[in-house]
Amino acid sequence: MKTTSMAMLLGSVAMIAGCAANDRAPNALTSAAPTAATASARVDNFLLVDQNLEAHELYRLGDAPAIVLVTQQNGDAVMQR
Repeated sequence: MKTTSMAMLLGSVAMIAGCAANDRAPNALTSAAPTAATASARVDNFLLVDQNLEAHELYRLGDAPAIVLVTQQNGDAVMQR
């Protein structure tokens, strides 16, 4: 179990480092024209890992009444308002 957890942690760190090293990758700091949200858009299945390193697939949560994704950035001026 600890080996699996450590492998997932190291894989996540490697992925984040790879994304951070690519300065041509899109990010939230680039200026873009605002777009309106669209309702009832079908998205592809994706996998997220929670704080306990448990993986959750979007399509396996089909019976849930709502799926909420929360993000946080410490020190962000918008979040401090």
